[in-house]
Amino acid sequence: MNNKRLNLLRRLDRFLESVLMMLLILVVLLAGYSAYDATRMLQEAKDPSLRNYRPGDSEEIVEDHRINEKQIAWLRLEGTPVDAPIMQAENNFKYLNTDPYGEFSMSGSLFLDCRNLADFSDPYSIIYGHHMENDGMFGALDPYRDPEYILEHQEGTISTTENVYHFHVFCVTEADARETNLFSPSSRETVVARIQETPLFYEEPDDGQIVALTTCVGAADTRRLMVVGTIAE
Repeated sequence: MNNKRLNLLRRLDRFLESVLMMLLILVVLLAGYSAYDATRMLQEAKDPSLRNYRPGDSEEIVEDHRINEKQIAWLRLEGTPVDAPIMQAENNFKYLNTDPYGEFSMSGSLFLDCRNLADFSDPYSIIYGHHMENDGMFGALDPYRDPEYILEHQEGTISTTENVYHFHVFCVTEADARETNLFSPSSRETVVARIQETPLFYEEPDDGQIVALTTCVGAADTRRLMVVGTIAE
C-alpha cells in the first residue's frame, strides 16, 4: 500500500472519529435537555407558589385568594396531591399550555369547560387537567382506578368565589373524548345513564350537581379517565 493511500485512510479515520465524537456530544446534550425539560415540567405541574392563593381552610371561599380574574375556584381532594386552582377561559385551549399566572407552560392548568357556568350551578360541569408524571396535575387521579383507594379518598371541596361545595366521588370510569354526552354540558340523567354502563367504580349518586374531573389515559389515546362526583353546599 503506497503512502498516498495510507494518508487517505488516516484522514478518513480521523474524519469518522470526529463525526462519532460529534454524535456522542449531541446525544449527551439531548439527554441533558430531556432531563432538564422533564424536571421543568414537573416543577411547573407542582408550582409551590400557587399555595399562596389557597383558601385557608375547607370552609373559605376563594374571593380573597384569587390569582387573577380567570381563577374561578380551588379544588382539593382530601388525602391526595390534588390541591390546585381552577381556571376558566373563553375557550378550552388557553389553559392547555398556560399556567394560572398566564405564562406558557407545558403542564397547563386545571380548568373548567368554557361552556359551564363559573359558579358550578350547571347540572353537569367538567374540569380538565393534563396527565403529568409523579402525581402532577391530574396524573394524581391514577390511583382512583383502585376501588379500595376510592373508598378512602371520596371527599373533597370546590371553593368558588361565592360558595364552598363538598365534593363526593361516586363513579370512576373511562370514556372516549369524542363522546358528546360526557364531554359537553349535558343533563344529569344523561350523564348518570352513560357512566353506569362501564364503570371502574360506581355507587348511587347523592342529590346535587355533578362534576367530572378528567384527564388523558395516554399521549396518543382518545380515552379519558373520569373521576365523577356530586357537589353540595
